[in-house]
This record gives sequence, structure tokens and C-alpha cells, in this order.
Amino acid sequence: MTRRIVTAQMQAKGDSIPPDGPLARVVKYVPVDIVGAWVAISAALASKEDASHTALLWGVFAVLLVVTPIWIIRQTQADNHDPARTQALVAAIAFGVWVFALGGPFARYDFYDPAYGTVALVLFSLGAAMVVPTEA
Repeated sequence: MTRRIVTAQMQAKGDSIPPDGPLARVVKYVPVDIVGAWVAISAALASKEDASHTALLWGVFAVLLVVTPIWIIRQTQADNHDPARTQALVAAIAFGVWVFALGGPFARYDFYDPAYGTVALVLFSLGAAMVVPTEA
């Protein structure tokens, strides 16, 4: 299975590749490798619980948020296809929603409630399933 979302029936060397359905699109939108990097880094920093820790978490979050679309564009490159910009944008949003759901730097503020993260994650997943990229 390719990381790039397939939106049209493709045929190559006699094999037929069907378009991705809603579930497959959601799976491909979530940048699991970037979320995994976030989980590892935030766990490594968990021993610090001061203001510098919060600033560091925000910094790491910002860097990974910028890296996500670049990473996805590179991972989804395909000959004779436009860059997967829609997939890269949705993946960046997915990363932000996952960090919010996991708590991350947001958990340091009074407004944060883990239930909000759960709701955001469920609503994002349902919404992302409906996004069909137009890049061919």
C-alpha cells in the first residue's frame, strides 16, 4: 500500500489499484511517524515540569507542525503526479489534533480538558474521511 491517497482507479502492469475509501484516507492522513516522534520527544521531556519545559514543548510542537507537510510531500512523491498538497495540509492538521488529544503543551493550561481532545479527535477523523484530494 502506498502512502499517497489514491483517488482514481489506477492500472499498472495488469494490476488494478482501487481508489482509497474513507477509512483508508483517514489512515493515510494521520502522520503516524510524526506523531510517534512527538510521543517519544514529549516522553523524554516528561521529567521537567517547569516553564522552560512548556516552552520547549511548544517549540518542538511548532517544529514538527512545520515539518509534517514537508515530510508528507516527500513521502507521497510519485512520477507524473502533482505534489499531494491536500494530503500534506490535512496531515499537518491531524498532527495538531493528535497533540491536542494527547495533551502536549495544551495540558498546562486551565482551559484544557482531555475530553475536549477526545471530541476533537473523533470529529476530525469523521471530517477527514470526507476529504478527497484533487491532485492527480
